[in-house]
Amino acid sequence: MWIMSRADLSASYVRHAANCLEIALRTTDEANRASLLNLAEAWLVLAGYARKTTDRGVVIVSADTEERPGRPE
Repeated sequence: MWIMSRADLSASYVRHAANCLEIALRTTDEANRASLLNLAEAWLVLAGYARKTTDRGVVIVSADTEERPGRPE
């Protein structure tokens, strides 16, 4: 478990969206491209929610399978 700010959480979501867009630009399969663009949009929506939520300004994240921001793997 770790704690991150809402700004860091939002930035993490934006990075996920950027990764989806990067892959979408490289793929030649239209169905995959559409799926990746939908995923990118969903990540950006989550980033917006994270920015707008002000409850104490921190988020406790607990997921062993997710990359931990700022920590080496």
